[in-house]
Amino acid sequence: MSVEDFGKLKKNLRDIRSFKEDDTQIELQATSDIKNLGYARKQIWHVYDSPSISFAETFHGLIPEKFTKDFDHFDENPLTAYIKNTLIEDNFFNDSKRFIAVEFGGPGRKLFKDFNGFFDQTIGVSYTDMGQGTQDEDFNRTDEEENHSVLEGDILDFTKSGTYSKLSEKLNGQGVDFIISRMVGGLDHMQIKPPILLDRVIREWYSILNEGGIMLIQFENRIQERVDAASFTSKTLVRVYNWSHEIMARFPEITIVIDQDQKTLRLNKNKGAPASLPSAKEMGL
Repeated sequence: MSVEDFGKLKKNLRDIRSFKEDDTQIELQATSDIKNLGYARKQIWHVYDSPSISFAETFHGLIPEKFTKDFDHFDENPLTAYIKNTLIEDNFFNDSKRFIAVEFGGPGRKLFKDFNGFFDQTIGVSYTDMGQGTQDEDFNRTDEEENHSVLEGDILDFTKSGTYSKLSEKLNGQGVDFIISRMVGGLDHMQIKPPILLDRVIREWYSILNEGGIMLIQFENRIQERVDAASFTSKTLVRVYNWSHEIMARFPEITIVIDQDQKTLRLNKNKGAPASLPSAKEMGL
């Protein structure tokens, strides 16, 4: 990829043309040539379709201590142990419960495979599926066996016929119990502004999260964070803290934990939590 093409890719990804609060649409000037330039390819992102142990390292600071100190007791890594045990505990008396999980910003194949059939349905939402065009038959056969599918789509496409509309069709009207997003380098290349990240993306994800559900999100690449020279603190981190404090003050049924070192957050939609979150404008942020 030439320097000129790479520059064009970054410009297309971060050029957000409009944000309309009334119809909650964000339009990206990210045309079809993004795929041709190599969006979501390994040589750009460096990380693609990682196993659960890799995610466990990123989100380690958000996992309760009993799962990180004594994880040998669970015979699996802290992440899978925490998610499975928490969801089972919250749905202990619901024998007919079907568990569903979604990874935003990745294919989720290796990640969800490590849950050893715990989820009844898993979906990876990725701009491009690198499995396609190389080992289609093998990938598709494995996906079917694992009740897994990959939806190619832009996570910033909120149009009526866009990514989330297609995701809703795949979910067949059901909610999600576990949402995870760790795009690593993708966060830097996309340059998602914090107000948009918090006020639209997380609200969208929260709206499909079932009561008792869990979200794990990396909101900034800790290696290339943008730092406030006066406080040596990430500006994004400050905004995330302010947002989380306001949410928990308004809705004590929601638990939000932040790991400032890894720039990650965990959100638990506990019993009695609202079905949706207010906008930043409504909260005065």
